[in-house]
Amino acid sequence: MTRGFGRVSVVVVLIATLSGCASAVGDRNIIDDWSVLPSATAAVPPSGVCYESSSTNANEVDVTLTKPVPCTKSHVAETFHVGQFPAEVTALPALGKPEYSRAFEECVTKAKEFLGSDWFNGRLYLQITTPLSRQWDGGGRWFRCELIEIKSMYIDTVVKRENSLGGTLRGDAPLALRCGNVVGKTPDTGWDDMTPIDCAQAHDAEYAGSFKADSVDEPTQEQWNKIYDKCWDVLATFLGGTRGKLQVGYLVWSSVREDWQKGDHWVRCYAWGDDKKLVGSVKGIGNAAPRSA
Repeated sequence: MTRGFGRVSVVVVLIATLSGCASAVGDRNIIDDWSVLPSATAAVPPSGVCYESSSTNANEVDVTLTKPVPCTKSHVAETFHVGQFPAEVTALPALGKPEYSRAFEECVTKAKEFLGSDWFNGRLYLQITTPLSRQWDGGGRWFRCELIEIKSMYIDTVVKRENSLGGTLRGDAPLALRCGNVVGKTPDTGWDDMTPIDCAQAHDAEYAGSFKADSVDEPTQEQWNKIYDKCWDVLATFLGGTRGKLQVGYLVWSSVREDWQKGDHWVRCYAWGDDKKLVGSVKGIGNAAPRSA
């Protein structure tokens, strides 16, 4: 990029010099006839555009060097906001740094405006794209906020779209997390995935809500266990019941290391039927036993 600007500058100077010589015929003074060259500004990527990718996992999608396409064309990622790092940020923010996390928080706020609800309430993956080193050295101080639709309620398998994600968590909210069936559950309460299903049909779990972990550093497993305990409060609010008297259990989903480092500290809580299939939503049932298949 530096060499490119150098070539452009040479051409502009030559034109300015020739122009100055032409006017010097009249007043013999070429210095005061030179115009001031405009300062070069780094290009800022557009918002409201989409990007293709061959990656099938959302956290592996990298559209840094991908040309934007209209959101009416097949794509996996959509840029809904472009922000700027503050002037006092002099080094390119790296994953895990406070400046990076603050930019991600701006993406979280803007995503809520764009979608109609918080992004973590939907089958969505939120990512942030920062400039390449050469773009930063050239003056680029932008960051892009991008959303990707994912297929399930856990695994980040991308869904190709041909329209915008704008408003998809408003109204009937087609991408909202609701009920799902667990795939690959293990005796230690681990599980592999959760596939969406209509709550009127028999299902294993229902999304009850999320909370943000207070920890700044990535928690240890022991710390995670204490954090997960807050899901009981989320369930009590969702069911309208009393913690300790609820007749459902919970499943939990939290960030992998890379997502935690970028600022995604949200924990998703699911009401779970304790190995019984639930029928209908458990929202508002209080301390009553849920309907089971």
